[in-house]
Amino acid sequence: MEGKGFAEDDEANPPSFYSWTKYWADSILKNFPVLILRLRMPIDTESNPRNLINKLVKYTTVWNPENSVTVIPDLLETVKKLTDKKKIGIYHVANPGTISPSAIVELYQKIVDSSHKFEKISVEDLYTRGLAKAVRSNCVLNTNKLESEGIHLKPINEKIIEVMEEYKRHLEQNTL
Repeated sequence: MEGKGFAEDDEANPPSFYSWTKYWADSILKNFPVLILRLRMPIDTESNPRNLINKLVKYTTVWNPENSVTVIPDLLETVKKLTDKKKIGIYHVANPGTISPSAIVELYQKIVDSSHKFEKISVEDLYTRGLAKAVRSNCVLNTNKLESEGIHLKPINEKIIEVMEEYKRHLEQNTL
């Protein structure tokens, strides 16, 4: 890994069996003419149990390491562009830059629900307090290969504000 995150051809160091299975599948599939998209911590503008926002706001304690994040509407546009170009191989699809889970919840608190309460903790505290059973994966994905295809996603520190504002609008519409 260089200073700008893990590139598509970097050797992986998965912390869990689940991550190893994904890496193993990639190592087999990359020998075939297929498109493999790697995303990280998917976040969406709509409330959904699999949305990172929904997952994080359920916790009273949230950890703080920086990670890459993939905004789902951006992912869908990227899939269209890469398939239209008939691209094959492995591509990282993440909004450039990093953000921590605690920063996401802080924005949720600021934009969506000012009454939301949580405590920011370190990854070490996550384990010493017994709040995590499995090892947590924290990583930054390098998106230079995607950008070399002319696909430029908005940086996460800008996009996350739009996501939260849209997320709030969807919640308000669904409660009317």
